[in-house]
Amino acid sequence: MQNENTEHVQRSQPRLAIDLEAIVQAKEADGSSWKEIATVTTISRNGAGFSSPQPCNVGRLVALVLQMPPDLRVYDKKKELYPILGLVQYCNPSRIPEEEGYDIGVAFVGKKPPASHEENPGLHYRITGMAKNGLWNITEAVTAFKPRRFPRYSMSLQVGVSLLQKETRSVVKNTATTRDISIGGASLKCKLDANVGDKVKFACEKLDFYSLAIVRNREDVESDETLLRLEFLDSEFPVDKLHLVKEAKPAPAVIAVGGSYDAETSDEPDAIDDPTDGEFEVEVEVVQF
Repeated sequence: MQNENTEHVQRSQPRLAIDLEAIVQAKEADGSSWKEIATVTTISRNGAGFSSPQPCNVGRLVALVLQMPPDLRVYDKKKELYPILGLVQYCNPSRIPEEEGYDIGVAFVGKKPPASHEENPGLHYRITGMAKNGLWNITEAVTAFKPRRFPRYSMSLQVGVSLLQKETRSVVKNTATTRDISIGGASLKCKLDANVGDKVKFACEKLDFYSLAIVRNREDVESDETLLRLEFLDSEFPVDKLHLVKEAKPAPAVIAVGGSYDAETSDEPDAIDDPTDGEFEVEVEVVQF
């Protein structure tokens, strides 16, 4: 079940693994602001993922300045720095136990904030669709977003799923790729013809994790592939060990936009110096954020 202020859409561009630093700034409802240097780990024309010591509330706007690859820019393609606003889609504690901070994902919405944000920086927003230039359109959210019961991590892992077919008393096995995963469940793309309510066996050999799971949602994404959302029934996934899977990388193609949800069964979307040396707005053309 989706939060009433959320909308599930797919990325139009796959995200690329990258190693950049960005200046991230946000304003609070009381008019105060904060600024941090964040490490950008994935990026596309219409969104990015980064790690930061500062948490960001889902549904809030943040300003980023970074050395964006020119082919991914919508504007300012010949300038050294790329200022852009992002709408926070998720904010989870770092999945690496030794590292303090947060893993954050944003959807790019453009260079200028809406007038309502200038009047009230504490407003929350949600995605309403995509503009022709590849950036996201937004509108004010009715209420603040509720956090998930369990944070989800965008990870592409090879796993096994097996469906017991009661009619034929046979087992159909399939190799799948996760889109995201949490303590209590996962979403994955596979060719398994499983329906809502079916029970499957989930296996991640890399982390020695095995559990019975129930299909909570199904979406046909391609002619021969299905996106399944699973809830684990008898085990909790060891998210604290995700960093041990060296080949794990951010999941491509799909982003949960519009924020976090309060149910596990809902849909889910370069290094630079600080050029401002103090005030964020100076020389980087972020318009009155």
